Amino acid sequence: MGKIFTVLSLFSYFFASSLCGLASEASIRLVDTIAVQAPNITLGEIASIESDNPYLKQQLFDLHIADAPRIGSPKVISSYALQSILKDEGFDNVEIFGTQSTTYTETYTVPKEELQEKIISWIQREMLSDVEPEVRFKKLPHKWKIPKGSNTSIQISGNRDKLSGTTTLTLRAMADGRVYATGHARMDIKLFKTSAVLIRPLKRQEKLESTDVEFRRAEITKSNGMEIQDINNAIGLVAKKNLPVGSVLTTTDFEQAVVIERGTPNRIVVINGTVKLGIAGAIALQNGREGENIMFSNPMNEKETLRATVKGPGLAVMKLR
Repeated sequence: MGKIFTVLSLFSYFFASSLCGLASEASIRLVDTIAVQAPNITLGEIASIESDNPYLKQQLFDLHIADAPRIGSPKVISSYALQSILKDEGFDNVEIFGTQSTTYTETYTVPKEELQEKIISWIQREMLSDVEPEVRFKKLPHKWKIPKGSNTSIQISGNRDKLSGTTTLTLRAMADGRVYATGHARMDIKLFKTSAVLIRPLKRQEKLESTDVEFRRAEITKSNGMEIQDINNAIGLVAKKNLPVGSVLTTTDFEQAVVIERGTPNRIVVINGTVKLGIAGAIALQNGREGENIMFSNPMNEKETLRATVKGPGLAVMKLR
């Protein structure tokens, strides 16, 4: 009888030991619905975790389960999917309570003023340093929600070559390189710059004088980007068209003045290698500006014409070789 009792006692001991070995190292209880922080969902966000092993508990708490869902698109994490994730990560002896957890990304509504400030700062960074934009917003995302969290940023994109007039920019709420919400902003952008401005009307073919211009802040939104930077380089040029008071002057508004007029006598210097020959009394057959090639009569042969390059008033050069 004593031997039978001993055998039963040993059997009971090993059975209990076996049961202890099968006991789970940790248990987790899924939360039905929970808001999570972008960009990643951790197990500690969607479940309560119990374990006598503090190291194991922390490992489970920090375990990455999935990417946080886009705003407005909840993500369901089932106990079956979670069991597979735990097994893949080497956590085989964990008990799960609950069937699933529905997650959605916790959001922050961007104030209108904050969004406008971000857009204006972006536009200013894209501009040349001497250009000042003036922005009037026409449309912004209404109560735009983006993920909460310090790692969230707003990315702005648009056509950098057309940041004037009516412009539309794309806004993206980003976290860890992933897009969580998008929106669009439409605005009118006026551009200002210290520029040469006409203070009296200038007629076509009239020469520009230094007293005709002042430098001041002026709108250049519709300018062609060829604004005159140094007025000294423009003095003496003639207007290609009538220019009203207040015009922002550009290099395309002017051309060189005529320095040789048709029908006037001029001197031509003929260069042939190292030999130079001057011809006086050559009549210009065309108006000529500095640098232009025009035709002259040859006073030495009435039937012959000469083509020479205008160098200044009354002077042209003809190179034979």
